[in-house]
Amino acid sequence: ALSGGIDSIVLSDILLKINKTIPFKLFFFHMNYNMHSKSKLMQDYCNDFALKNNVKFFNKSIDSNKIFKINFESNARKYRYQELKNICLRNNINYILTAHHENDQIETIYMCKKNNSSWISKIGIREKFHLLKNNKNKITVLRPMLSVNKESIIKYAKMNKLKFYDDPTNLDSKFLRNKIRLELNS
Repeated sequence: ALSGGIDSIVLSDILLKINKTIPFKLFFFHMNYNMHSKSKLMQDYCNDFALKNNVKFFNKSIDSNKIFKINFESNARKYRYQELKNICLRNNINYILTAHHENDQIETIYMCKKNNSSWISKIGIREKFHLLKNNKNKITVLRPMLSVNKESIIKYAKMNKLKFYDDPTNLDSKFLRNKIRLELNS
């Protein structure tokens, strides 16, 4: 999934480099929730990035304020993975790679502990899980950057002169994850 943010651009860059040596079908997906002033800019950047690298691009743009009345983060995740599942089924795609990283993992575990979530949630973000697995189809989500910290991602982006956008909603403390992130970084 390509967001235009630093994490997804770094993962995409790495995948593009690997693809030059070991060819495989690569697709990019962007979910535009239209939540901030840079939404369209980031969507266009993802589209241009895919075109420049000759990668098929899927984009879903929604008015999240109309769709998600409560619990935005959870509902947006469910919506995003449903959309990804549909794309995978239509295009015979078996793997989804996301750019979740070590800092995301720490935030998730902290958030689950703080909210006294179930024991399974306290395990954190799984490195691998099956979004769909049946007799006909298997779609596996992989998170190859879970052991990479944000500082290393920023360093890689700078070394490789990668352009990216910061999502302004990452600073909005009305979202629980952002509130936790801000709390952990203070």
